[in-house]
Order: sequence, then C-alpha cells, then structure tokens
Amino acid sequence: CSRYLPRNLRASFPQLHKLEPESGHWIEEIQTIKGADLQELLQEFQRIRRIVRLEEFLPGLDNKAFLERRNDYGAEFEGYLDEIEGILRMAAKEGGELKIL
Repeated sequence: CSRYLPRNLRASFPQLHKLEPESGHWIEEIQTIKGADLQELLQEFQRIRRIVRLEEFLPGLDNKAFLERRNDYGAEFEGYLDEIEGILRMAAKEGGELKIL
C-alpha cells in the first residue's frame, strides 16, 4: 500500500492510503469501498502498476528502487496484482462495492 511510497507522495494516492491499518477507515477490521472511491482506488492501483513497470514517472519517486522492491517478491507477485486488479475492475464496472477484511 502507500507505506512503500515516500511520505511526500502519499497524498497522491488517498484511496491506497485508506487501506493502511492505521488510516482510521477500518470498522471492526472491515472496510467497504464503493462508488467514486472504488473508481479512484482502481485508478490509483493501475497508476502504481504503470509506475512499477516504468511506464509512468512520478517526480520525487525513485522508480528503479520501486521496481527492484517489486522484483524482490518474484513473478508470482505479478499474478496476485493481476487478480487484485481484476476484482477491482469487476466491482467498479458493476457499480458494486468491495469489502476488505
């Protein structure tokens, strides 16, 4: 989540930051995301993926270090990201909501 971003860039990803345990957006260990917030979370997630792939650059962020951190997790990690993005896309497309436990 946003904890891996430099502090000065976290405000650029408010929905990702809300997923942090200390964000104050959890109610009894559950977070519900819907509507515009869900759309924004999907966009932020896709943007992070573009940054990691070096397809987009964000001033103040060391993309290469970000990429190296991702590579530490291996190819399997990319599959997890694909699954997460698919879930976000489906929920956003259908106008639903996403409950995160």
